[in-house]
Amino acid sequence: MWIKKPTSVLILCISLIINAQESAFYSNPVKKDSISKFQLEVFNLNFFKNNEYFNEIADGYTLLGTLVHPELIYNTSNKTQFKTGVIVHKTLEVKQLIPTFTFLHQTEKHYFAIGNLFVRNNRHLIEPIMASERLLGGLPIKDLKGNTIYPLLTETGFEYKYLGKNTHFNTWLNWTNLIKKRDDKRERFTAGFIFKLKLLNTKNNQLDLSLNSLFHHRGGQINKTNNLGILNINNSYVGLLYKRKLNPNQELKFSAYYLSSYIADLDEEFPFNKGKAFYLTSTYLSKTVDLSLSYFNAHKFISPTGNTMFQTYSTKVNRENNQYLYSTYNEPNRSLCFLKAIYKFQLEPNILLGIQTELFYQLTPQTHLDYSYALYVRFNDVFDLLKTKK
Repeated sequence: MWIKKPTSVLILCISLIINAQESAFYSNPVKKDSISKFQLEVFNLNFFKNNEYFNEIADGYTLLGTLVHPELIYNTSNKTQFKTGVIVHKTLEVKQLIPTFTFLHQTEKHYFAIGNLFVRNNRHLIEPIMASERLLGGLPIKDLKGNTIYPLLTETGFEYKYLGKNTHFNTWLNWTNLIKKRDDKRERFTAGFIFKLKLLNTKNNQLDLSLNSLFHHRGGQINKTNNLGILNINNSYVGLLYKRKLNPNQELKFSAYYLSSYIADLDEEFPFNKGKAFYLTSTYLSKTVDLSLSYFNAHKFISPTGNTMFQTYSTKVNRENNQYLYSTYNEPNRSLCFLKAIYKFQLEPNILLGIQTELFYQLTPQTHLDYSYALYVRFNDVFDLLKTKK
């Protein structure tokens, strides 16, 4: 039985009634009442995050750096935009200049974008599926074949959204590695969709049904396929999210998700081909403080883009040979309870100072305590370059 004594954990979670937004680093696009012909958007995130992890699954490390994304916007109308810019990303380990080009068309219910997508909120995917820390870039890593993989801050592909009164649908394709003939690397892309249905929607109460599926592919037809092989991974979840509005500045949230993972073609990186997990959260949100307590119980669950703390196989580096442990160590049945606190200080209308702390208490297969803390300053604004309105 892979769920051990969940009742006492649930009572503890519900009694504290706390869970927060997914991450302190998330942000949404700036919206302006009027649109000029040309605009300049500037996004800046300065961050410090220290992961003090001492378990056998996730490495502990520190991220310290800055990310700046100036972007020139040409509005052909109030529905269509052409954007071009450059992302400047600098940490102690990484220095990157990433040019971006995006076409965007949006109506009241439909949204379409193609090109480079800088998704600053990970589409609000839950942490076991998509790690919020990916927005900071992370550390460059080496795969099992010795190839250095640098962090990707943008997506290259397209995205479509349907925004109905009671339904929301979002689908996207992100191509992360393009190959040439006889290439010694595999092509990589990710495709996914999110479907949300409002089951209840009143002034102070909302109940949503959420479905998500994320597909990872590694392969190719023109590379050295016989040597590299093909790998297909699927992560999916279904869940319910209940929101209770207490007043204009306070809100409670409760959610429960069932997750699954399936790997069609196992390789040496992943030890399990099928897995499942439960992810339970409760939430208190306010204007200045968000608090969270969540419970996670997994059986052979694997997610390549998820937070490493939620994996059941080791992603740590062996200090003796600088190789990843991967399938040499795993914890098929793993459960943990984690606490998160986010403090937000609005220094200026478009400048936010934040502090985030996290505690991870592992319940099985052995008890263990890990923690992390972070400090960030975020700036985001759009400037009109020409006052002519469309």
